[in-house]
Amino acid sequence: MKKIWMMLGFLLVFGFVFSPVLSADLGPKPSATIDVIGIDEDYELDILIPYRFSGAINDVDPNEAFTGTHYLEEDYFDHFSVLNGFIDADGYASATLYSGAPRYIERNDDQFELGYFGAPRDFKIAIMTESGQLIISEAIERQMFHAAFHYDLSGVDLSIDATGVGHLYEDVPIFTMIGQYLMRLILTIGLELLILFLFFYRLKESYFLVGIVNFFTQSFLTLFVIIGYYYWGGQIAALLILILGEIIVFTTESVIYILKLKEHSWFRALTYAIIANLATFILGFVLLLTLG
Repeated sequence: MKKIWMMLGFLLVFGFVFSPVLSADLGPKPSATIDVIGIDEDYELDILIPYRFSGAINDVDPNEAFTGTHYLEEDYFDHFSVLNGFIDADGYASATLYSGAPRYIERNDDQFELGYFGAPRDFKIAIMTESGQLIISEAIERQMFHAAFHYDLSGVDLSIDATGVGHLYEDVPIFTMIGQYLMRLILTIGLELLILFLFFYRLKESYFLVGIVNFFTQSFLTLFVIIGYYYWGGQIAALLILILGEIIVFTTESVIYILKLKEHSWFRALTYAIIANLATFILGFVLLLTLG
């Protein structure tokens, strides 16, 4: 027994000491796709982010850029030499060159995926056309954890360099979120009422109480699960919120049912709360897998 406690103590100390290092690269990363619309000639795309280093911006030596520091494509400077040492009037510079973290942009026709550490909160889009013009968008702030942007250049004169042009916007799936909210709420309340029936509760007052309580508790939980998924951290954040939220909901409902669900004994009310919340947690987990 003493050895077991010593081992547990060692593991706790190890986790405390090394957790900042181990957690530095753990967890989901924000991502983004960019669809470019309204440009017929060949082009390349990079993103610009606020330049946060002190002092003047420095050129990056192309001969030293492939050492693993910048994770550049080999032909980056063939297309974007103009961004080497460039900073615009708003203080934005190439994220690929000056972010200090590994970034890549993967292209599939006119859709670009911002890769590892590649979806900053605040950025602009820089496009270099085949004829050599540099086109820069207005700045945009990412809202979604997994975001989808559209950059529409329809009607923009691409024969000259231009800044702050085109229409850059993000898809925010409001109606999808509302639909998922309503579906989860209806299914959860329906499941809890079905389990209430299986526990031989028959009075209208019992169903009214459980229905009202669940409307408020499950609305609260569902809202935060959906917000967590879309805005804070994808499925990992949503799962953590679901677990913590179910603990809060179970505690709240148990107290209310013990005090107010009088059709049967307090023990049956508590047992019902345990079974019903376990069932809704499983349902919530299954629905979480379908999000996105």
